Amino acid sequence: MFNLLVTADEEAWDGRPTTFPLSRSLREYTDSAITERFGSLDDESVVALMRMPVIFAYEQAVGKAPKFGKITHISKRSNRMEVRVDYELIELPRFLTNEELWAMGVELDLGGWESSRTHWAVKDVDLVRELIPKGIILPEQFVLQPRALATPARVDITTHRFDVAFSFPGEYRDLVESVAKETTALLGAHACFYDMNYQAQLARPALDLLLQDIYGTRSKLLVVFIGTDYQRKMWPGIEWTAIRSVMTTAKANGRIMYVRMDEGTVEGIFPHDGYIDARRFSPAQIAAFIAERIEFTPALTPA
Repeated sequence: MFNLLVTADEEAWDGRPTTFPLSRSLREYTDSAITERFGSLDDESVVALMRMPVIFAYEQAVGKAPKFGKITHISKRSNRMEVRVDYELIELPRFLTNEELWAMGVELDLGGWESSRTHWAVKDVDLVRELIPKGIILPEQFVLQPRALATPARVDITTHRFDVAFSFPGEYRDLVESVAKETTALLGAHACFYDMNYQAQLARPALDLLLQDIYGTRSKLLVVFIGTDYQRKMWPGIEWTAIRSVMTTAKANGRIMYVRMDEGTVEGIFPHDGYIDARRFSPAQIAAFIAERIEFTPALTPA
């Protein structure tokens, strides 16, 4: 979810607190279930609202670009029937323009007349995911809001179909383990094949054949951490055999995702191939990229 605060005051969003009529706070252009949950502005609701990212927007006719930040304090003033909002603006390398914001009606669940109405709405939208295609990366604190996972039942990895399989040399393990944890929080238990999660089942003869089956036929998206150490390692070499065996079709249907650790070369990967630069993004941000790719990667064909 995210907060959308809209004003007609072109001098607003300079860091000074602002107020909204209570009738326009968490009630207009907001799903009724959200209003029921947060509209009372009790202590629990205020804490939840302050955790959400915020778009500080101007009415479209004002013509000014929105700003990004977070709410730091909320106080309901019952005698005045208004709500005071204190906030902190967060500078980003790039954020939405006025035109881009109001053109994202579908993505951000914006109402038809919302751009010309001063109000405070809450949208049941993953703002992080919707802004990534625009080249906008939000701070890590907003990238992932993990949900508690119940103790998962075991799965048989000789038959289980994974959403994601990670391939990497041991030198990259610290980063990959962090990415795997963040991705699991987003996609659910047993969505990711990460070797340390299945040590008992990997302690078997002919492991190379099992790995080739997992990477070649039973993983929707192959996330390959490439760099100097990748190809010269034994196990990644075995995995790479499986991955390369499906490269022709994988490139066509989007089953490969590269995460580059350094400038080292890997056979079969070319300068024009796209990648996520692990030197620029946090594990939570990389996990968000992976989750986005999963959303648009075709399902595996049943064996």
